[in-house]
Amino acid sequence: WGRLEEVAEALDGGQVPCVGLNFRVFGDLRGKALLYYPLDQASALLGRLDLPPDLEDPLSKSAVQETGHIVLGSFISATADFLGVKALSGVPQLHIFPEMALIRAWLGEEGGEFLGAKVAMRVAEGEITMNLVYSPSPEAFELIKSKLKEMLS
Repeated sequence: WGRLEEVAEALDGGQVPCVGLNFRVFGDLRGKALLYYPLDQASALLGRLDLPPDLEDPLSKSAVQETGHIVLGSFISATADFLGVKALSGVPQLHIFPEMALIRAWLGEEGGEFLGAKVAMRVAEGEITMNLVYSPSPEAFELIKSKLKEMLS
């Protein structure tokens, strides 16, 4: 956990072109999430799926969005199950920016708490590594804290 202002320093910030998927999270864990990875990792994923590595191609773009939706949905679902609450993720919006610009655009003017994680996914003959950043609403953050405190007492 950390403050949103620290997210750029907490993750490997740089000018590497990245594919970013921006999600809204609904339910008890309301907030927002960003799943992003270098453009070359997205191209590798598409190659393993036998799709053109061009994100202008509608099928390729859809495959990247759906893969991200599955990864984030798994994280949100597992977190909600662990805490005994309900949550789901919305439809992703795809963006391509250098990593730091992507994070800054996602952060906007909001402050607050975030949870960052590196996610590795095995696809065919290799691994795809992604970064996940989840920022719960203040109410969801308080719920998470109280549920964890309850579990640990």
